[in-house]
Amino acid sequence: MVNVKRFDEDLNTMCRRASFDDPHEIRQQLDSIRVDLVYLYKKNLVKINHSVIELLCARKLLVEGYDVKVEHPLGQDLVCDVYGHKGEGNAIVEIETGFVPPAHALDPASYCYARILSKTARYSFFASRFILGTTVSNILPVPQIFLKPPRYRELEEIKKAKIACDQYYDSPPITLEQLTYARLHSIFILDVDRGRITETSADEYLGLTRDIQNKVG
Repeated sequence: MVNVKRFDEDLNTMCRRASFDDPHEIRQQLDSIRVDLVYLYKKNLVKINHSVIELLCARKLLVEGYDVKVEHPLGQDLVCDVYGHKGEGNAIVEIETGFVPPAHALDPASYCYARILSKTARYSFFASRFILGTTVSNILPVPQIFLKPPRYRELEEIKKAKIACDQYYDSPPITLEQLTYARLHSIFILDVDRGRITETSADEYLGLTRDIQNKVG
């Protein structure tokens, strides 16, 4: 059973935490996004742990001058977590918390790796700037293929990425063309406890986490 009052209180807390020293206009816009999330929660379309992260990412884009929406439809049955529009460009943030459904309890690393491949391939097509958002408590297995510009990606590595995707995503399947041209522009590292975001490139993020990922294979 949904607890709207608690949900709204938690989002209000995040709004204050993240934007306490922002201009009034930013705080007003963020509060409007909070209202949208409460509405979606009443329809049982969002969860609190995901929504506080969406709110934090929305605030980051608002500060950068974007007009921001959450749970924004892109077409082709795709809905992105956070969508920002500014001038002739747009930004999409997809949140990745590392959640693994029970069906993949025995292959969580492979599942999360394929999910990042899939998300980047599907969503970056609609964005001039595509961002993955993850918390400081999670380590993203960033696919090496996205560290290269599309023109430098080799057919064999593209095919390997497609095989990884096909194990989990076949409705519709990820295409070779999507994987060839997908771009991961940056990563938001989210400190929810303090209401802060650090932005880094995929290269920098992999450098920060490479030792851990290498140790566990």
